[in-house]
This record gives sequence, structure tokens and C-alpha cells, in this order.
Amino acid sequence: MEPVRRTAAVSLGFDDWISDTSIDKKQFVEKTKSALEARGYVHLTGQFSLSDYENIANKLGTVFLTTDIRVIEGSRPNDVASSVAFRFHTDSRCARFISWYCVTPGNKTEPTILLDLGDLTDRLPESVCHPLSKIQVAGTEPDRAGPIMWMSETGTRLNFIPWRVAAPANSNEEQALVKLQELIVAKATHFHEAIAILLSVGEILFIDNHRVLHGRPELDKQTARHLKRFWISEDPEEKNRWSQSQASY
Repeated sequence: MEPVRRTAAVSLGFDDWISDTSIDKKQFVEKTKSALEARGYVHLTGQFSLSDYENIANKLGTVFLTTDIRVIEGSRPNDVASSVAFRFHTDSRCARFISWYCVTPGNKTEPTILLDLGDLTDRLPESVCHPLSKIQVAGTEPDRAGPIMWMSETGTRLNFIPWRVAAPANSNEEQALVKLQELIVAKATHFHEAIAILLSVGEILFIDNHRVLHGRPELDKQTARHLKRFWISEDPEEKNRWSQSQASY
């Protein structure tokens, strides 16, 4: 994992949550959405309850998958339950937002690391972006395959899981993939844009999964780190589709 800087997160606090007297916490949710739109992530500080976490997440979309992220001895090397480091990536293309709730914090050397690629089309020319829109990232049902980047009504969206990227079909695609990887390294190292966020008990982190990459360093095999992760979709039918599948993630 590339060197990172530790910085104050785009944050809201538990005091903001309890002081919001609007119906269904509308003001707090709008602030959360605004932070996600502006910076691609938001760190909710203070001791939120698991019920609070579920409440906020379900106002951002449909929670279609819940995963307990903690080290389990004997897990496969590429499994989130292993202690291995994960390089920068997005999660399932189906998840517009990803969130983590801290049940038990890890060691100080075990943060979640973020890298915003919201400026991708500003940093890379069309001659690179176009081939990236052709390179596929595999997905096994109920997950969905799709290109590394695509355009939506709200702008460019990203789908980058390095270990699932298909082999480039030609030299243009091969060079574009190299340029993307070089940009990721440059943003994290030369430009010091990677951000490390270490969650405390009851804190929450939301990210825009179609914009912000995330990763983590290697974890201590005996770490107490326990995060509850939600995958959140803009499609209300996503939960039904995933619940009908026997796939394990």
C-alpha cells in the first residue's frame, strides 16, 4: 500500500444527529449527501448506535448486503476476513455507496485508506478514458460485470477491482490501464492525496463507491478490528435480487 497522509475527514458528529429535530432526520441526511457529493466520503464521528447506522444508511439508498469485516483464521488470502493488505479498489459495481460502522477499533496502524478519483477525466485525456470505458471488470452473479469507467447522468463513474480486470483487448487498452495505475500511484504518493481514516467505536464512514477507491494495510492476525459493512444501492430492487442468490461475498 502506498504512503498516505492522515488528515481530518469530511465529518459530521453525533451531536449533529441528536440535535436534528427535523422529520426523519432530514437535515442530517441532506448534510451527509452533500458531503458525499462534494468530497466523495463523509466520516460520522461520535458514538452512533447500530440502529442509527442502519437508519442513516437506509435513507441513502437500499442496503442490499451486510458483511462483518473482521479477521478469521484460515480465511482465503483475498477474502476480507483475511489479514492481508488490500490495494486501492472499488467494491461491487452494484453498490453506489459503501459504509463501515466500527464495532471494535483496530490498531492505530490499521486504518481504512481512501483515494478520490472524482477528477479522473480531468487528469487523463480522452485517448485514455475511452479505452478504459471498454475494459471489462468481471462480476459473478448476483454481482454484475461492467467497464472500468462509464458515464451516467451525474457524471463519470468508476468500477475498478484490479484482480478482476479482464486482459486488455489491444495496445490502446493496455496503455490506458497502465496510465490509470500510474495515476493512482501518483495521487497517493507524489500528490499525497490518499487519506487514512481510523474509526473509533460507534463511528461511521460512508464513501461513494463509484468515485472513491479504498484499501487497507496488512492487519495484525490477532487484531480486534471489527467493522460492519453495508453495500447500498440506488436501485430498490437490488436487495431482492441479491437475497435470491446463493452467492457468498
